[in-house]
Amino acid sequence: MDPLTLSVHQLHEALRVRLSEPPPGVEPLSTTGATRLIVEGVSPQDLLKSLRLYEYRDDNRHPFVVLTDRMDSEAQFVRATLAQLAGDEANVREGLAEEGISVARTRFDPAIATVPELAALIKRFAQAVAVRLAGVVVVLAPERVADEALYERLAQALVSEASRSELIVLVVDRGRQGLRDLVPDAVAMLVDRRAVLEHAAALKSPDTVGPARQGAPRLSPQQRGALEKRLGRRTAGRPTSEALRELLMQAGAAQSEGKFDLAAKKFRAARTLCRLTGLRNEQAMCAIAVGTAHFSCGSRDRAMEAYREALTLAVELGVPQLVMQSQLAIATTHFANREFTAARDGYVRTHSAAAGMVAMQIESLRMQGECFVGEGRPADAVELWLRTIDEVEALAPLLRTGTSYRMVGERLGEQLERLGQSYRAAEVEQRIARIDQGIEQAVLSGREQVEA
Repeated sequence: MDPLTLSVHQLHEALRVRLSEPPPGVEPLSTTGATRLIVEGVSPQDLLKSLRLYEYRDDNRHPFVVLTDRMDSEAQFVRATLAQLAGDEANVREGLAEEGISVARTRFDPAIATVPELAALIKRFAQAVAVRLAGVVVVLAPERVADEALYERLAQALVSEASRSELIVLVVDRGRQGLRDLVPDAVAMLVDRRAVLEHAAALKSPDTVGPARQGAPRLSPQQRGALEKRLGRRTAGRPTSEALRELLMQAGAAQSEGKFDLAAKKFRAARTLCRLTGLRNEQAMCAIAVGTAHFSCGSRDRAMEAYREALTLAVELGVPQLVMQSQLAIATTHFANREFTAARDGYVRTHSAAAGMVAMQIESLRMQGECFVGEGRPADAVELWLRTIDEVEALAPLLRTGTSYRMVGERLGEQLERLGQSYRAAEVEQRIARIDQGIEQAVLSGREQVEA
């Protein structure tokens, strides 16, 4: 069993113990209904999938509400959570209705604006559900926390409302002693990333394990040639693919352990293999990886050489994604060297290469503004960032979610304050709030359409 799957099984068993009634005479591990969730080596996506897998178990009678929205401010988080809760509550009622079960609808007051009010509302929702089910599990796992004190206050508010029979609270441990003292019971989802890489490296293809396969289908030279002509590039045979995969796994393991010199060496070997076997797309990707490893070592001149090699290949191949990645890497290296004019030119080229990639285009505009600031031209940064907000506002609401518009708004406000234009900073804050509201309304509208 791979390390991630093993960790999921261990988490599920720990949840089962806490969500089930203990045997007679045995005290529950969590008497308050609150448990800390210690997460290490696991991506937010893997954590969410693991929790959903438990929620979908046949023996589970606890709906899960997983609060993953960023936590930049109290007002923003409460607003976003209210929108999510409206959809979650509707989904629970709809699911129960399919089983012939009805529960009272929970009304979500849009005037709610504080953490204690939000926690009390979640409690009312859990009480309504607990009439027919075992209660609700609420998981506090925001994707980003800008205000640690706010996180702890919300955790405290939820814990104060928690109970084993109605509202069970899981709070991701963020390393603060106050939360550990508040919630002593803990479960863990721990994955050794090195073990994952070693497990992946040890995997074999179906052709290299078990008894020899007789008559396994293979592409003829003519078929391989036709496929490569259609793709417009060389394809790797099995020995080359396995050798390349092994080198990339070793490089990734070294990178994850902070052994950047070794990672660069392995990526260079992979790049050489690609060059010798004519895998030019893969050679460009490996060149970018070589540059990243050198950059991590502080060898920025060597990183720039690798990035420029990748750019030359990408342009020759006509692959926009690789062109954009190479341009971005070059611009970022210039920026790290405080070569702001050259960096800005690179971000301009990144913006052009990212046609159709909205999030990257907005990010390149954000960084162009940072270059203006580095050049001592804050007024130019302000004008560029104002146009960037214009572009975000022109997008469909759901397309805005993956962009860095909030970071643009924050930096824009800072520069306007420094320029003595506080009134314009207030206007920017209002525009960002309207963008947030537009996204939330689009999410709610989508959920209502699904319900209908």
